[in-house]
Amino acid sequence: MTANWKWIAQHPLGSLFALALLFRLLYLADIHQNPFFYDPVLDLHAYDSWAQQIAAGNWLGDQVFYQSPLYSYFLGVIYWLCGRHLLLVYLLQALLGALDCLLIYGIGRRLFEHKVGLLAGFAAALYKGFLFYDGLLLKTFLEVLLLDLSLWLLLLTRQKRGYRFALLAGLALGAGALARDNFLALAPFLALWLAGAVREVPLKTRISLAALFLAGFASLVALTAYRNFRVGHDLVLITAQAGQNFYIGNYIGNLWGGYQAPPFVRANPLFEESGFRAEAERRTGRKDWKPSELSNYWFSQTWEEIQAQPGLFLSRLGRKALVFFNRIEISDNLNYRFFAQNFSWILKLPLPTYGVVAPLGLLGLGLALKRRQGRLLALVLVVYFATVIPFYVFTRYRIQVVPALLIFSAFAVFEGIGWVRERRRRPAIVALGVLAGLVAVTHWPLLRERLDNAYYMLGNHFAREQRFPEAIAMYEKAAQLGPHPYHYLLALGRTYLDVRNPDMAILSLRKAVELEPKMPDGHLHLGAAYLDKDLFKEALFEFRQVLLLDNSNVMARVYLGRLFERVDRPEQAFTYYQEALNLDPANLAAREGRDRVQAGK
Repeated sequence: MTANWKWIAQHPLGSLFALALLFRLLYLADIHQNPFFYDPVLDLHAYDSWAQQIAAGNWLGDQVFYQSPLYSYFLGVIYWLCGRHLLLVYLLQALLGALDCLLIYGIGRRLFEHKVGLLAGFAAALYKGFLFYDGLLLKTFLEVLLLDLSLWLLLLTRQKRGYRFALLAGLALGAGALARDNFLALAPFLALWLAGAVREVPLKTRISLAALFLAGFASLVALTAYRNFRVGHDLVLITAQAGQNFYIGNYIGNLWGGYQAPPFVRANPLFEESGFRAEAERRTGRKDWKPSELSNYWFSQTWEEIQAQPGLFLSRLGRKALVFFNRIEISDNLNYRFFAQNFSWILKLPLPTYGVVAPLGLLGLGLALKRRQGRLLALVLVVYFATVIPFYVFTRYRIQVVPALLIFSAFAVFEGIGWVRERRRRPAIVALGVLAGLVAVTHWPLLRERLDNAYYMLGNHFAREQRFPEAIAMYEKAAQLGPHPYHYLLALGRTYLDVRNPDMAILSLRKAVELEPKMPDGHLHLGAAYLDKDLFKEALFEFRQVLLLDNSNVMARVYLGRLFERVDRPEQAFTYYQEALNLDPANLAAREGRDRVQAGK
């Protein structure tokens, strides 16, 4: 045992990397049997599907990017080289996540000292949030890695005055921007920091280093903008979703400022863009929106709603600022707490969490700035924070600043140890008082963690597996827990239709329609349930409601065709089937219905 500890003391970086990799591999072994390991959902499914298209040869694509492209291309290259083996992806992400812990060490060592970097690195190796996101088919780990790589290279540039390091730092941040658009705002500030960090060299050299950093950054962004213009004839730097995201976080119906999809949008990345486009068309009558124009339109709509209730906007902004540093893990795709409770013993261990890192890191930030240290990390934290809170906060949108908070936390720990050794009671007491205040603020119960969406996701998994009783149980649980369970009731009703239980489907779908009477999907499925019960008058009313809300709805016309077939009115059935085919020539149900009616004439 003594020999082992001696080896660890002699090889701290090797020990750090080994520990980080070990825990990531243990975590993968821990969760590999959970339902979502090989069944990606929401954003995970979107990236996976996109990557499969890339691996199949569609490298350029044919539309302006709506979602950040880098992670899908990362996956696409792996699928192209090795096939779609998700376990291989998770293993590679575990390896890169372990390497990121070394980068965090390197940043901490260069900004402070060896022991600060080492403590921050070991804390990163065990940080629950990193373990969780390194094990998901999601771009989050790549965002953290590339930002840390860029910062580490910037510090090397400051130390060695190396032009190549400045260029590589810019390229790393540019690649990071292709995964997280917020990094666009960091580039000019980091360039200014670099120019000011090497004051002892001639002005020409300082300008050259900053310019090379910006050139590396801009080259990847410009390449992406050129690709967008080539395929979409629209000038978009990276993605065209900023206006939509701004609306999601600030429309009048969103009272607290988190992610809350507007009623006309399905909370699914595969349908989000089309939902916003359809609503813009409905509001304006215009159909030829370019992606950049659509984004700008939703910016303008958001500002109109903000001007109508400026007090609500300001209160939401303050709330989001507090939520950014709150201990609550705000999940979107898969729920962190749900995983910890149901799928992972490792996430139950007393390992570092945001609730510990945030208050201690903020204390360390103040102590470091007082000693004129850590300005680079403070700059990144402030600028990045300012780019997030105008929109909405998720755990995976704030995890990018966790490395900085870990480093500041380590600095605070060693500052405290120094005061104890020197018997300096006053600064220690003041720091403990400040820390207590920060703990109170960051642990204030601003939000109540809800698991309704986690049950909904699990229900969707069971539905895809055709395990309908389990799916129904999960949807019912989600509907019980959710404050606005429209989508849960809709899924529940559709599942009852799948198991040929129209009575229960009608009960669920009536509740859904009462909650959202202007959503066509609820009326569509309620009409289908009535049709299953031969309640033709009620079904006709619901299908016509769909067409009043969405006159281009194809399935409403298909169902109307079936209804009029059932009541022996073939001419009207033929008309609706033909209208459906005019809208969607590939619709098989409409084609079969039309042919069936024609054959019966």
